[in-house]
Amino acid sequence: MSQINPPQASELQIDSDELSELMRAAISDGHSISIIAPGGSMMPFVRSEDKIFISPVSGKKIRIGDILVFLREPNRRVIAHRAVKINGDLILCK
Repeated sequence: MSQINPPQASELQIDSDELSELMRAAISDGHSISIIAPGGSMMPFVRSEDKIFISPVSGKKIRIGDILVFLREPNRRVIAHRAVKINGDLILCK
């Protein structure tokens, strides 16, 4: 009986522009992705080098305390912040 080996995961380092385009395409197609947190600005909840799983979500499902990931214009940097206040369709993140 032959042994079947699962596919090997690989790591790829890309710049911020490439990351933002890949994230936008994956999320808009309904896919979830994971990335490694590059910094410690969300400590102690997210530490540098933690794996972050990102999934598309409807605005109606967002709650205070959720961590939201978005692309900040004009430089299209990937930003993660916690929702601290929700007022109708407006969400304040810090």
